[in-house]
Parts: sequence; C-alpha cells; structure tokens
Amino acid sequence: MVDAGLEAVVMEVSSQALMMHRVDGFTFETEEAANAAKDELTGINIVKSKVNMKNPEKVLEVYNQLLEKRLCKTAIGWCYLREMQQHLISSGMGEHVQPIPIEPVRDKVVTQMKYGNLSNKQQKENSRKTLLSFSVLFNVVLVIAVCIMFYLASSGDSITVLNYENQLIDKYEHWEQELNQREQELKQREQSLTAE
Repeated sequence: MVDAGLEAVVMEVSSQALMMHRVDGFTFETEEAANAAKDELTGINIVKSKVNMKNPEKVLEVYNQLLEKRLCKTAIGWCYLREMQQHLISSGMGEHVQPIPIEPVRDKVVTQMKYGNLSNKQQKENSRKTLLSFSVLFNVVLVIAVCIMFYLASSGDSITVLNYENQLIDKYEHWEQELNQREQELKQREQSLTAE
C-alpha cells in the first residue's frame, strides 16, 4: 500500500485488539518492523500474565532479566520497559532500577503516544469526552421521556396539572346540564299536576 502511494488507511479494529494495545499509536515503515513489534507484544503479554506487579522484587528481577538479555528491541518493548521502570520507582525501588539502554533503530518507527497507559492529560481528556457523551445521551433520553409524559398527560382522561381546569369546567358543565334537565322535568310535572 505504501508503494501505491497511500498515506493513510482507515481500519476497523476490534475491542479485543484495543484492549491488547495492538494499535496503540505506533507507526512502522516496514512490515518486518511491524511483525517484530507484534511478536514482542505477544512476549510482553506473556510476561504481564505471569508477573505479580504487586511484588516489586519480582518485577525488578524480570525487569533486570529483560535488560540483560536485551529482549526488548522495538518501541513497544522499550515502552513496556519504561512502564515497568515507572512502576518500580513508584513502588520505592528506584535506587535499584537500571536505566533503559536504547539501541539505534534500523527501521524508522514513530511513536505517537505512550504504550499502554495514556498520559494523565490524555486520560483526563478521554474521561471528559466520555462524560460529555454520557451526559448528552442521558439528557436526550430525559427530554424524550418528558415529551412522552406530556403527550400522555394531555391525551389522557384523568385529571392532571396540565388539564385540571378544562376537566373541572367540563364536569361543572355536565352537572349544570343535568340540573337544567331535572328542572325541566320538575316544571313539566308541576304543569301536569296543576293542569289536572
């Protein structure tokens, strides 16, 4: 696709791939670099599943092994090492943490965002967008519910705040008609009795 002159691609990504950070903002120039990163990501997921992150000594041991054996060779691996390094520093193991040696990259790799966790600013922006979306959706649902309630209230026969005055007027008119009808019946009876 690059040879064809394409500069951008729209791609549908599953939620599973997003959770596994398969499209976490890394752009690779060659298919070989992308495949190497994919293999490294598979290894990182295995390490994540086996290492107890609550045990800083174990995390430090794995971190040091990854550095000594130079198992992380792509931007994805370096970002994972950085994530482990930050975790160790925040756990109070900072004095034992070695710096991450980054080797020169043969293939051009552009990292657009950090691996795994987004920066605090991006997290706040994402949570704000999510909250705004939820708020808008909630308000739309409420407006629809209120419209339905107004429709039901205005079209029903029961007395409500919206139609109580009309209902009372109708009721009084009905009573007045009944009274007028009874008065006429009484007058007719009186006339028939006086005529006899």
